[in-house]
Amino acid sequence: MSSDIPVIDKEDEPPELPKGVRCAIVLPTYRWNNRVRSLLGVLLGIANEEVVVLVSDNSENKEKRDYLKKIRSINPNIFCVAQKTNIGGTENVFFLWSWARNIDYIAQAGDDDFFSQEYFLEAYSYLINNLNPWSLNLKPFLWAIGHEFSL
Repeated sequence: MSSDIPVIDKEDEPPELPKGVRCAIVLPTYRWNNRVRSLLGVLLGIANEEVVVLVSDNSENKEKRDYLKKIRSINPNIFCVAQKTNIGGTENVFFLWSWARNIDYIAQAGDDDFFSQEYFLEAYSYLINNLNPWSLNLKPFLWAIGHEFSL
């Protein structure tokens, strides 16, 4: 397993995700402060074979990219990419949603959020145990803000 963090253009394909993943926690990130480090620490303990963490770094910060590489070497269920240039917050979110498009559940996180270690696993457990599916069709919303996006 490589812990390298690929530097990509937004048009590039992100790394392939393993089969059997049911949930992705997506984290578009630009900031680099203690709150981000704390959130990454929580996600480090959560990621497993069914629940992966997808990080798209928009900061162009070498120290942060080195930190992400260390986290990836500890937990291979955390997948990170570094954008070659800052693509903006909205594009970074759409990039992550596109990367996770074939995964059953997506949980959105932000690099200024705080979550307990229990939060994502309890939410995931609830989804799995209450398969009375509800759906959210994002296509009208994405069309309304001028994005062509296919889920």
